[in-house]
Parts: sequence; C-alpha cells; structure tokens
Amino acid sequence: QRLDGEALRDSMLSAAGLLNLKAGGPSVFPELPAEIKAANWKPSADVADRHRRSIYVCVKRNMRYPLFSLFDSPDRVETCTRRFTTTTAPQALTLLNDAIVLNIAKSFGARVVKDAGTDPDAAIGRAFELALCRPPTTEERTAMRAFLKNHPGPFANAVTDLCHSLLNLNEFLYVD
Repeated sequence: QRLDGEALRDSMLSAAGLLNLKAGGPSVFPELPAEIKAANWKPSADVADRHRRSIYVCVKRNMRYPLFSLFDSPDRVETCTRRFTTTTAPQALTLLNDAIVLNIAKSFGARVVKDAGTDPDAAIGRAFELALCRPPTTEERTAMRAFLKNHPGPFANAVTDLCHSLLNLNEFLYVD
C-alpha cells in the first residue's frame, strides 16, 4: 500500500527533521511549486508553520495542494467513499525534480551531516535510520560508500543526494 500524499509529505518532513507537530490552530499554507501562481494562496509567514502536519494544510475546492493531488487526494467538489491509488510517471518525476522535495532532501542531508559528521559509514547508517527505520544491509552500505566516494561534489552534497535517493525508494513510499 502506497502512502497517500499527506502521509508522504509528513514522512519526508519528519526524516528531514522539519515536521512541526504543533496541534490545533488555523490552516497553514505551505509553499507551492514556483510554476503555480495562485493569488489566493500566500505561504504562511512563519516557516515552521509551513512544515506543520499535512492535516493542517488549507483545503480549497479550486486549489488543491499539488503533491496531494498528484498522489490521489480526493477532489473536494464531490464526496469520495474511498481513495484510489495510482502509480504514474509524474509522481516519480515530482519526487525527483520538484524544488520543494529537493529542499526537503537538502534539509535531510544537513540533518544527517550534523548528526553523523563526515564519517561515511555513520552518515549512511543515520540516513537509513531516519528514512527507513532500519540499518542498511551490507550490500546497500557498500553501494552507498562507493556512491559517496565517487560523488564529484563536497561530502555534504553527496549526503544530500544519498538522502534524496532514499526518499525515492519504494521502501519509503510503500507500507507492507
């Protein structure tokens, strides 16, 4: 069973250490992708509010939050007895290329480097723990070590790319 858009957003924010668990209060308005221009959607002034749980994201009939819509959020115009689960190319492309997802991956990478330092094994272990709640297998650890070693950029950028790849794993997106 694949996570719905709301749970997926919350899971990514949680792994990155950004999820704001404050309960109650008015709806919040997270950032929208740059290509979407909405006059009636102003991102919440407090950045921490933008990272509140998805249950608090404002719901408008004519303006659904794009990540939720992409991951099968029901249309708000009519009742919905059950959600359908689709798997489409735009879902994967959004998780790979969307600026909001990339920023979450940067925060995730920064969290891992802060927690684990510049030790590749510690960084790999911490990233797996935060994203997948398990240690990496020997094969995964070997592949990740090679990835970090051969990455052309600084260590922090390599860790960010590793974290971004973990957010795109089926194991992250699906619950068994």
